[in-house]
Amino acid sequence: MEEEKCVYFLAAGNCDEDDYDSCYKANHLYKINPSMNNNHSIIDLSSVCVLPSYMPNDNSFVSLDNKLYVIGGSTYRNNTILHKDVFCMDMRSGFNGVWKRCSPMIVGRTNPLTIAVNGLIYVFGSLFSGEEIKPWAEVFDPLADSWSQLPQPSQIYKLNCNNSCTDYCNGKIFIGMDSEKVLSFDIKDKTWNYWSVPFRFGFNSFAVVDQVMYFSCADGLYAYDLVNTSRFTGAVDGLKMFYKDRGYGNDCEPRGFVLSLGNGKLCLIEGWISCVKFSITMNYDKNERIFTRANVEASAMYNNPDVCSYRSVTNGMVLM
Repeated sequence: MEEEKCVYFLAAGNCDEDDYDSCYKANHLYKINPSMNNNHSIIDLSSVCVLPSYMPNDNSFVSLDNKLYVIGGSTYRNNTILHKDVFCMDMRSGFNGVWKRCSPMIVGRTNPLTIAVNGLIYVFGSLFSGEEIKPWAEVFDPLADSWSQLPQPSQIYKLNCNNSCTDYCNGKIFIGMDSEKVLSFDIKDKTWNYWSVPFRFGFNSFAVVDQVMYFSCADGLYAYDLVNTSRFTGAVDGLKMFYKDRGYGNDCEPRGFVLSLGNGKLCLIEGWISCVKFSITMNYDKNERIFTRANVEASAMYNNPDVCSYRSVTNGMVLM
C-alpha cells in the first residue's frame, strides 16, 4: 500500500495591504494533511517554508524524487518579464535544505502547468501570456539537468488561473484548460489529442483514480470513464455539504480542487480552507447504469492566521 500524500500550496503571508509586492507575492508554502484523523475539526494552518526573495512571482512548483522544484515566474516593470529560472531543494532534510539553480527552461513562463512522470518533469503553457509560447510544452531530465522541447499541439492553448490542471493515467498526461477543454499528451508517441468535457457546467479541476477521471464542477463532482470514454450517471453522491446550493441562479462558477492522494483516496479543497477526504464506491442499477458515491473519511476547516486576507488565492497545489 502506497503512502497517502499531503497537499502543499503557495500563498502570500502576512502583508501590508498598501504594499502590492508583499500582498501579491505568493512565497509562503503551506501544508494540508487530509489523512489526519479529524472530523469537522478546525486546524491552524501555518507556513512550513518561505521561498527566497530572489525567486520571481507567479511561479509553479512540483516534487520529484525527494526534491521540490520551483519553475518559472514573472516580474512586472514597464511590461511583464517571463522567467526561465528553475530552482530545486533536497527535501530529505525537511524544508531546511539549500536551494540550487537548475538549467533554465527553453522559454520563460508564468504559472505553467507542471507534472512529474517517470522521473521527468513536464511543463505546459504559460498563464495570461499575450504571446504565443513556443515551445508550448517542454520536458526536464533532472539527471542530465537539461530541457527538451515537445511537439507543438495543433492549437496553442491559453491557461486560466482557476481552471488549469494536470494528471496522469496509462501513459498519457491530461491537461485541463478554461473549464471546458481537456488536452492529452501521449508520452511514448509524443502525440496530442483534444476532447470536450460532456458536463452541464465547466470544471475547476480533475483527478484520476483507477482509470476514472473525477471533475469538480459548479454543481457537483462528476466521473468520466477513460476506458469506455463515457460519463457515469449523475454527480457523485455524498458530497452535498461541499456543493450545496451550487449550480443554480448565478452560482455556476466551477470551484474546488480535487486531488488524488493515493490508495484510491481523493480530497476536495476549497476556499480558505475546507478539506474533505473520501473514497469512491460504484453501484449498478437494474439497467446496468453505474452510480458513484463518496465515502467521506475526514473533513476539516483550516484556520489561517498568517495568510494575507487581501490575496487569498493559491498558486496551484502539489502532492508530496
